[in-house]
Amino acid sequence: MAKNNFKRKKKPGVVRRILPYFVIILVAAALIVAGILITSRKGNKDRQEIQTVVDVTENQNNNNNQIQSLEKDGVPEVKELVQKYFDAVKKADVKDLKQIVVQDTEFSEEALKKQCEYVESYENIICYTVPGIADNTYIAYVYYEIKFIGIDTKAPSMIRLYICQNKDGSLYIDKNAKDGEIAAYLQEVAGWESVRELVANVNTRYQEACVKDEALKNLKDMLDGKTSVPSSEKSSEENTSESVSDTVYDAESQADEA
Repeated sequence: MAKNNFKRKKKPGVVRRILPYFVIILVAAALIVAGILITSRKGNKDRQEIQTVVDVTENQNNNNNQIQSLEKDGVPEVKELVQKYFDAVKKADVKDLKQIVVQDTEFSEEALKKQCEYVESYENIICYTVPGIADNTYIAYVYYEIKFIGIDTKAPSMIRLYICQNKDGSLYIDKNAKDGEIAAYLQEVAGWESVRELVANVNTRYQEACVKDEALKNLKDMLDGKTSVPSSEKSSEENTSESVSDTVYDAESQADEA
């Protein structure tokens, strides 16, 4: 019997049979990973762009807040000048006032002394400043409290001053700075929310002080009716004195106009 020399073909192994499927799976997985990376990078880029917009917006808002904000006692030279101003008014020192205040009208020593009959001291002075039109100039909203003679309760008060710089670097109060560009800027700043809130707060505190102390209210009523100490905001013909206490009783209008 002849031998059968036919050799049986070996069937492909299990590995060979599933190898193409592994390749397909690996290629698909690579594509999926690549897609995830691209999407992730795009998402990160989008988030970065969104965050950049947020940061820019926040910075713009912060800048606006900074632009329309008042700095509390941030300029020592202004605080020193204002203190000299109150000291000179309290002493009725016309000579000192002429050195630190510029105004069209003459100071009245008599009127200043008349005012000193009622005022014991000016206390708790705080200067809220914002840069003026020119370099080294300032708008100062000055909070202070008046201690009247014989009255326990102090009167919360506020005036507005425009402060400029001399050639020698010293500062002075310019009471003639009320026209043109400066006047428009003063009006603009007076409309800032931070300023209006500050002035309204002073008015509220003053009204509360009057309610608390009838003697203060009575003195206020008396001084409101006085004509011998004209307000610094009256016409130039009437304005022949330097009055601080007159600015107390209506802080909002006086702070806008002082």
